[in-house]
Amino acid sequence: DKHFAYLENSLAQLEFDIGDARTLLESQVPQNFDVLIVDAFSGDAIPVHLITSEALQLYLRHLSHTGVLAFHVSNKFLDLKPLILGLTKQTKQAVGYIPSKEDNTHGAFEADWVLVAKDPSFFDDKAVQAVLHPFPDYPELIVWTDDFSNLFDLLF
Repeated sequence: DKHFAYLENSLAQLEFDIGDARTLLESQVPQNFDVLIVDAFSGDAIPVHLITSEALQLYLRHLSHTGVLAFHVSNKFLDLKPLILGLTKQTKQAVGYIPSKEDNTHGAFEADWVLVAKDPSFFDDKAVQAVLHPFPDYPELIVWTDDFSNLFDLLF
């Protein structure tokens, strides 16, 4: 596929599991990932089960002690940042916001990322600090669970 040519060009050993990411992770022993990317929110249909308190606990279980969880939160209709902030405040994780601009020379789209680090010193790195932006002020942080979510709380 032309959109994922970078996978073919990667020098890394790649392994794929096809299916719902949360379901797959629930059935596995902790993987000790250095980076775990959650990138499923840019379309109109938001997979709520991937951004709940229970899902965050699962992701954290699969990260190494210095691992980073990267949420791609770009969306035309919903602001997911107060949700990720609410979830991370609940678990006392370090969190940072990185918006990026479109870069046609590298085939990159404009994107918003929220990074969650198990080790807060990740955000002390000069390269990371150079791209961090402050979060907007939110009057209320949001926490979703497997039993409760409300998309109206996140509308722009």
